[in-house]
Parts: sequence; C-alpha cells; structure tokens
Amino acid sequence: MKIAISILVALFFIGCGDDSVESAYEDINPQDIQSAIEKPEPSDANETKETVNKVIEATKEAKKVVHEVSKEAESPVTIVSVTGEGVFKTCATCHGATAEKSALGKSQIIKGWESAKIMKALNGYKTDTYGGSMKGLMKGQAAKLSDEEMKAVAGYISKL
Repeated sequence: MKIAISILVALFFIGCGDDSVESAYEDINPQDIQSAIEKPEPSDANETKETVNKVIEATKEAKKVVHEVSKEAESPVTIVSVTGEGVFKTCATCHGATAEKSALGKSQIIKGWESAKIMKALNGYKTDTYGGSMKGLMKGQAAKLSDEEMKAVAGYISKL
C-alpha cells in the first residue's frame, strides 16, 4: 500500500515538474507500475492487487485529464483591451461625439472635465450619491461599467 501511494505521489510530481506535462504521462506504462511493486505476502495479495489496479486506473485517468488540459492550453486566448473611446461610444448617444452636448437637454456638458471629476461623478451615479434629473438614467449606465472601464472613459473624455 505504501509503495502504491509513493508511486502515485511520484507520478504527480513528475507531471507537475515537467513543462510538457502530457509527455510525462505518455511514457508511463501501467505494467511497469505493477512490476515495480514487490511481491506481496500471501495474506496481503488481494489488497495489493486491488491497490495496483487502482493505481493503473488512476494513471489512465490522469493521462486523460492531462490530455484535455493540454488541449485547452493550446486553444487561443482572446484578450479584450478596454479603451476609453470604445466605452464612450455608448455615452456619445446622449453626450455627443465629443461630449459637447447636454444629454437629453438636461445634463451638464462634460467636455473639458478632468478625469477625477468624471470618476467622482460615475462612482456617485453607481452608488446613488450623485446626480440631478438624470440620476436614474445614469445610475443604470454607470452600474454596467467596471472600474477599469470607468478609468478608461474618464481619461478619454478629459482629453476631448
């Protein structure tokens, strides 16, 4: 039993230490594991045989898992970059292409605002602590934005 557990632990560390995890498991032959285990005492024969079979099954399962993980690692990863200009496209509907409009004729013109002022307003809308007649509409818009998106759009608007 101790030998079987030692083999499982060794297999785990072999897989974790190799850059090519899958290749570490490809060379493992379940029969090699079985032959590496000492001949058991007659009273322990069934228990040892069961343990060997469990180790063999665990090795096969580990190969499957490693193969699946390797496939996923090879798939392309899409990195989405947040740009203030991209976020502002939604804002431009009401505020104008260069933030020159009073949204729906009721808001302040935000063109020329400093980034910190824009961040304060967006966070205030998000937490319902800022805004006048447009508070309800802007709360929904600000709530959709992540901190990263708010920083990006605030930086963009401040440079318009």
